[in-house]
Order: sequence, then structure tokens, then C-alpha cells
Amino acid sequence: MVDKALKTFLALDSVESQDYNKVRAAILKAYAVVPEQSRVLFRTISKQSQETYGEFAFRLNTHFNRWIEGTSVQKRL
Repeated sequence: MVDKALKTFLALDSVESQDYNKVRAAILKAYAVVPEQSRVLFRTISKQSQETYGEFAFRLNTHFNRWIEGTSVQKRL
């Protein structure tokens, strides 16, 4: 994981690398989960033997929300 962050940092020019907000934004972008990855996680998730159904539902909901947010689809409440 350090390699990815270091490569991202080194790809910035010298001025950008001195700006914390730009460095932070670049590293967060490098580690961002894309909508397709969230969709795959949502579609392939399964309940682990040691987790409760409530915990499983929470994880399932988290992956679903990330998938929807990444695709810019609006949820209806």
C-alpha cells in the first residue's frame, strides 16, 4: 500500500507536492473505489459464519451505497 501512495506522491510536480491538500486529494483519488468494483463487491458478498445478520446487512448496505454514489444515481427514500 505504501508503494501506491509513494508513486502517486512522486508523480506530482514539485509545487503540488508541497501542498498538503493536493497531495491528500491525489492519494485519495489513487485509492478510490470505482463504481464497478463496488458493484462486484455488492454482488459477490456473502455472510461470514462469525457475523450476525445485522452486521452482514450493514456491510451489504455499505457496498450498495458506494456503488450507487459512484454511478451518480439518486436514491429515492
